[in-house]
Amino acid sequence: MTARGAGWKDLLSAEAYRTWRGRSLWLGLLALGALTVSAALVYRFVEAPFDPDTIHNGFGCLAYAASVGVWVGAVFVVVHASLGMAQERAWGTLQRVLLHPAGRGRVFLVRAGAALAAAAAVFAVVALGATLSAALLYGFGDVVEEIPFGETVAVYTHYGRNFMVNRSLLAGVLCLPPLLATACLGFLFSNLLRRPASALAASVLVYFALELFVKQLSDRLWTVSFNAYTDRFLHVLLGLSRGVSTVTFETGEVAGCLASSAGFAILSLVLSFILFRSKEVD
Repeated sequence: MTARGAGWKDLLSAEAYRTWRGRSLWLGLLALGALTVSAALVYRFVEAPFDPDTIHNGFGCLAYAASVGVWVGAVFVVVHASLGMAQERAWGTLQRVLLHPAGRGRVFLVRAGAALAAAAAVFAVVALGATLSAALLYGFGDVVEEIPFGETVAVYTHYGRNFMVNRSLLAGVLCLPPLLATACLGFLFSNLLRRPASALAASVLVYFALELFVKQLSDRLWTVSFNAYTDRFLHVLLGLSRGVSTVTFETGEVAGCLASSAGFAILSLVLSFILFRSKEVD
C-alpha cells in the first residue's frame, strides 16, 4: 500500500475508533431517539385527542414527532461539532495527530467528515424513530375525514396515501441539508476558538441568533438563513395531514433550503480550513 493510502487508512481508522469509544455521541443519539418516540406518544395521547383540527393518521404523527426530534437534534449537532477540534486542542491530542505524515489537509477532511456524519446519524435516528412510532400508533393510509351529514357520515378523502408518502419523503430529505450546515457552523467555531466552552457557547448563541432574530427582521431575510428550514417542511406535512389545501412545498422554498444550506456549509468549511491551517497547536 502506498504511503498516501496508508495515511488515509490510519486517519479513518483512528477517527472510527475515537467515535466508537466516545460516549457523548451515542448517548446523544439514544436520548434523541427516545425523545422522538416520546413526541409521537404525546401527539397520539395528548395533542391529537384535544385538537379539533386533527385528522387522525400516521402522517401527522410522523411530522409532529420528527419536527420535535429535528429541532432538538439540530442543537445537539451544533454542540457536538463545536466541541470536536476545540476539545482535542485543549487535551493536547490534536498535536499528536498533526505529526502524522498524512498532513493537515487530510486531518481536516477526516474531522469535518466526522462532524457531517454525526449530523447524518442524527437525521437517521429521528427519521427512524418518527416513522416506526407513527406506523405503530396509526399506520399510514389516506388522509380521510368523517363529516356528519344528517343521520349518516360522509367520508371525504383529502389526500391519497401515495401522495402523502411522497410528500413525507420530500419533507424528510429536506431536513438533512440544514442539519449538515448546522454541523459546519459548529465545526467553524471549533476551529475558531481554542477553549471548548467558548466554542460551544459561541456556536449555540449564533445558531439561536439566526433562528430568532433574523426571522424578526424580514421574511425575505429569514429565508436566507439555513436553519429557518430545519423543520419548515415538516410543518407543511403536518398541515397536509390535517387536510389543509393552502399549504404546499413551494419551489422557491425548496431552492432556498438547498441554496442557503449549501452556501453556508461551503463558506463555513472554507473558513474552518483557513483557520485550521493557520493556527499553531500548543
